[in-house]
Amino acid sequence: DLAIGDTNQGGVVFYLDATGQHGFVCDFQDLGTTEWGCHDTLIPGADGTGIGNGYQNTIDIEAGCTKANTAADYCANSSVEGYSDWFLPSKEELNQIYLNKSYIDSTALSNGGAAFTNNYYWSSTESDVNFAWLQNFLNGLQTNYFKTTNVGVRAVRGF
Repeated sequence: DLAIGDTNQGGVVFYLDATGQHGFVCDFQDLGTTEWGCHDTLIPGADGTGIGNGYQNTIDIEAGCTKANTAADYCANSSVEGYSDWFLPSKEELNQIYLNKSYIDSTALSNGGAAFTNNYYWSSTESDVNFAWLQNFLNGLQTNYFKTTNVGVRAVRGF
């Protein structure tokens, strides 16, 4: 059976459903820092907050925001570990990563990856035309902030 912090299908397990057979993994390292993108533009459908909403949020961001090199763009275009279905986590998916970051960091470091920085990371959850949700990985604070701000990005995928 899988457990939080295990390696599985290209990443580190940070969430498991009730069956323990399905969930989400995050990349072993950050994809860099960039802006959320499309300031002054409301992206229809990119407001899902819950577990399981990040994938659709990312699809909606990619469809509604033509700006290159955004946080969602970094994730959607990643092919790390041979997988091409990476996405930017939703607000609650990102919080699950934060809650399990000590397990993730340990596994990532032992697999040639990197620990999370004690800075902010983007979620795929938009809050309005100028703001999207991010999370501070030093203290866990989630807040909405200007989409033009450059902060960390780490991709996730489902299994």
